[in-house]
Amino acid sequence: MLLIVGSSIVSADLWAMTRLDENSPFLWVLAAHATLSIGLALLLTPLFTASLSVLAIPAAFLIRKQTLGAAESESASADGG
Repeated sequence: MLLIVGSSIVSADLWAMTRLDENSPFLWVLAAHATLSIGLALLLTPLFTASLSVLAIPAAFLIRKQTLGAAESESASADGG
């Protein structure tokens, strides 16, 4: 759903930006840029989530993360914190 809304906003805003010229008000340019940023966020967020969710996390990364987490908790307890 976000892809459809985001791509619609980006398409409409890019078309609106073709109407800009040297006499366009600054607020119009600012609004067009802000709308484009929101549209790109709505468009790219689900795409990145879908593409990154299929990646496997290497076991070595998980072991290293657990080891570092245990070392950090031991150092915190040794410091009295």
